[in-house]
Amino acid sequence: MQAVMMRTMLRKICRLTLAVTLAAGMTVGLGACSNRQEAPTNNTQGEQTAAAPANGAQPQQEAPANPSAPQEAPASSSPQQSADTNRDEQDVRAVVTKMLDAVKNPSRASMESYLSNLDSNTKAQLDTYGIDMYDFTEHIFKHFDYTIDDVQVNGDTATVKLTFTNADLMKALMSGSKELQSLDQDTLQQLSEGGEKAIMQKYMELFYASIDDENNLTSTEAELKLVKSGGVWKVDEDSAKNFSHLMSGNFNLSGGGR
Repeated sequence: MQAVMMRTMLRKICRLTLAVTLAAGMTVGLGACSNRQEAPTNNTQGEQTAAAPANGAQPQQEAPANPSAPQEAPASSSPQQSADTNRDEQDVRAVVTKMLDAVKNPSRASMESYLSNLDSNTKAQLDTYGIDMYDFTEHIFKHFDYTIDDVQVNGDTATVKLTFTNADLMKALMSGSKELQSLDQDTLQQLSEGGEKAIMQKYMELFYASIDDENNLTSTEAELKLVKSGGVWKVDEDSAKNFSHLMSGNFNLSGGGR
C-alpha cells in the first residue's frame, strides 16, 4: 500500500516539478527577451543634424556637382553599407548577450524583475510545498552558459546561432525519483506520515543535489531571430518562446523528455 501511494505521489511530484520548471524557464526567458533588452542602432542622420553650428549660422553648402562630369557607377556594397552592417551585428550581439547574461549565474537580485511575473497558480503550488521560487531557479540555471557562434543580419531581420550548456533537468528529475524510492522503509514511512509536503521537500533535496552536479550537463544548439523596429533590435516573440522551452529542457509534460 505504501509503495503504491509513493509511486502515485512521485508521479504527481514529477508532473508538478516539470510544470514549475517550464513555467519558470518561460517566465525568465520571455522576461529577459522583453524587459529592457534593447540596443539602439546608430542614427547617422541624427549625428549629422547634431553637427550643425551652435551659433545658429547656416552650415556651408557644398557646391553642386557638375552635371556634365562623368559619374562613377554605384558600388555593389559601399563602405557605408558595410559599416552599417557591422554596427547592426554589434547591436544584435549586444541584445542577445544582455538577454542571456540575465539567466547566467542567477541570483534573487537578477531574477526578481522576471519571476515577479510568474503566474499565480505556479506560485501557489510552490508555496504549498514550501519551495522558494528564487532558490528553485538558481538551481535550474546554476550551470547555464552560452557561446554566440554566428550572427547574420539581413536588412531588418537577424539570425543568431548559439550553443548553450545547462544541467540535464530530465536526468536530474529521474535521478531524484529513483533515489527517493530507494530510501529505507523507516525513512519512507516517516515521509508518508508527513504528507505530500514532507515527501516533496525530500524529493527537492535529492533533485537539487543531482541538478547541482557539474557532471550532469548537456549542450544544445539553438537559434534566435531578431527584428529591427523603430531603429531598435528586439528578439522575436515566437523565437523567444521556443528558446525558453529549450532553456528549460524542452519538456513534454504528456510524454516526459525532449
